[in-house]
Amino acid sequence: MDEIKIISQKPVFTADLFKILQTEIETKSKKRHTHNIIHKDDVSSVFPISSDGQLYLLSEYRYLFGTYLTQEVAGYVNKGEDPLSAAKRELKEEAGFTATDWSKIATIDLAASSIKGKQHLYIARGLTEGVAQPEEDEYISIVKMPIEEAVQMVLSGKIHTAISALGILFLDKMKQEGKL
Repeated sequence: MDEIKIISQKPVFTADLFKILQTEIETKSKKRHTHNIIHKDDVSSVFPISSDGQLYLLSEYRYLFGTYLTQEVAGYVNKGEDPLSAAKRELKEEAGFTATDWSKIATIDLAASSIKGKQHLYIARGLTEGVAQPEEDEYISIVKMPIEEAVQMVLSGKIHTAISALGILFLDKMKQEGKL
């Protein structure tokens, strides 16, 4: 049963990684409303785990915040690329690692009302170090820490981006349950 009927959708802004659609809807009481919805390309996030059980994160300068943020390895899924391939590519580009063991943690919808896009979360193990090849505008260093330390950084607000925090809390729960 559809509670809301989409009457029309038209792009009002298009960029490389997202577009904004103006969507006119009709409720079951026949009232019409207009919403602007962001359709964002999918992203793959990677949480690399070392052989001794520690987590690798990135410290990356984010001009949007004007500072370095501690976060997971992540990048957009290119057109025609599957999320796991994107995760492997980003791990190599941003951290210089390859991995032999991959497992999916979850696929997350970014929001329920104004942003439509998925974030695919992976664990990478069996790591081999190589040379990172970040893009020209990426200023990245690698940070290695116990998962418990990462959890404390989430709880204290030092790690505050949603997917980084969520992935770290997933890892902590998996570790507590003996699944990591």
